Amino acid sequence: RRSPVIAVARGVTLDRLAAIKVIHEQMALDPSFQARFQKEARAAASLSHPNIVTIYDFLEAGEQGSIVMEYIDGPDLSLRVAEHGPLSAEAAAGVGREIALALSAAHRRGILHRDVKPSNILVDPEGRARLTDFGSAKLEGLSSVTGTGTLVGTLDYLAPEVVAGTRGDARADVYALGMTLYF
Repeated sequence: RRSPVIAVARGVTLDRLAAIKVIHEQMALDPSFQARFQKEARAAASLSHPNIVTIYDFLEAGEQGSIVMEYIDGPDLSLRVAEHGPLSAEAAAGVGREIALALSAAHRRGILHRDVKPSNILVDPEGRARLTDFGSAKLEGLSSVTGTGTLVGTLDYLAPEVVAGTRGDARADVYALGMTLYF
């Protein structure tokens, strides 16, 4: 499976940087992946929180879809740890607090992230943690785009009840955050 490509662009009119997440051409032909990609854009765009990457727009050109989002000039948490080693207890607590606030905002809107992990947490130049990649998100009360029996998320961060096939809820996101902080 090929992942979407992230590119950086500068807007002509407003002269600001944006990140553009583009569906890989082969994945654009898969209607379920295209639907999931659009769902990510809608779910994330409905959220406004200082610890969630802002979505600006969803663009379509034929079969190709792109999400235009806020550019965060900083590494994801997995890269940060790989380059500089584990966070201090104080820094980890700060990341945990900020992502917990982001998840709380999403959960209040009925949105489950379902893939909280270090690579989906960006750290901006001021050190603020920002949750991104709502590609596995589920809106409570709505049917999922993924197939029945399909695990959604990254195995190392999935709550045991999700791995066992029980429907996950907001607690599974909190569990994934705990595993991320352990990382």
